[in-house]
Formats: sequence, structure tokens, C-alpha cells
Amino acid sequence: MTLSDSQPVGCLDIGSAEPQQLTDDEVAAVGKALGNPIRLQMVAFFQEQCPRNVGDIVAELPLAQSTVSKHLQILRESRIVHTVRDESRVWMCMNRSVLRGFADHINSLTDRDSTTRIASQPTRT
Repeated sequence: MTLSDSQPVGCLDIGSAEPQQLTDDEVAAVGKALGNPIRLQMVAFFQEQCPRNVGDIVAELPLAQSTVSKHLQILRESRIVHTVRDESRVWMCMNRSVLRGFADHINSLTDRDSTTRIASQPTRT
């Protein structure tokens, strides 16, 4: 059985959607999730192949399954990945629209209009 034959219904690599508009809290959560080199490596794994399960990722990293699961939980909580259960496995897929929304938000910080808008806001004391 090939991966595409075993891919569960509903576990799609969400990549065709437009970037999601993220709140400041969501941007911070994505940034925190991506701020760990192991989680960055995991996101790269999803770029190579999607969907994946915990066993796939454990096989590629020199980490215990419990450690991998904890990192995946953080990626799920930040909505970088989402999960779908089939009969016997939990599949994870990358949510590219969240990553695109994060990138758009970060890029907007260097936009001249955004800088002017941010600089013109009153400072809280």
C-alpha cells in the first residue's frame, strides 16, 4: 500500500488556501513553535512528505517518541499542523495557510506603511 492509498480522508496538506489572518497572539504562538530547531526540522519533514505519523518522525530523529509527541503537540497547538485519526493511526498534516499568514505578518513589519502605522500609535506607560 502506498502512502497516498493509506492517506486518511480529511488529512490534506492545507496548501491551496490563502494565508490566514492571524492575531498577535497566534503570530507569537507560531513564532514560539518555530523557535525550536527540532520543531523547525519537523516542519521541514512535512514539506518533504505529508501526511506523517509520529512513527515516521521518530524514525528520522534521534529522540524518544514521548519527546517527539511533545514537540508535535506544540506544533498542533500553534495550528502549524493538524491531525486526523483513522482506524489505527493519527496522521498529521502541515497547515501551510497558517505559515503563510505568519510570514505575511512578519513581512508586514518591514513594510513602510506598517512601520508608519506602528510608530504613530501612542506608547503605553
